[in-house]
Amino acid sequence: MSFAEELRDQGPNRSPCLTGAFLRNPPDWGDFAEVEAAFNDPDIPHSVLTRALRARGITLNTNSLGRHRRGECQCPR
Repeated sequence: MSFAEELRDQGPNRSPCLTGAFLRNPPDWGDFAEVEAAFNDPDIPHSVLTRALRARGITLNTNSLGRHRRGECQCPR
């Protein structure tokens, strides 16, 4: 088996998803739909989302957020 085939067989990253946990148990910010809409908007960079959340006291790793948005985490789809 080639290296490329081995990589392909590894499948997507299935590490625990802190971003999914945050979205499943959101803080009481009133209308959380705006936050969900931002997560689903591909025009908003991961770094902008993480900075905006950090300003509200939520710390998410930019890489974790990116994996979640790309569907590469363990969250059900």
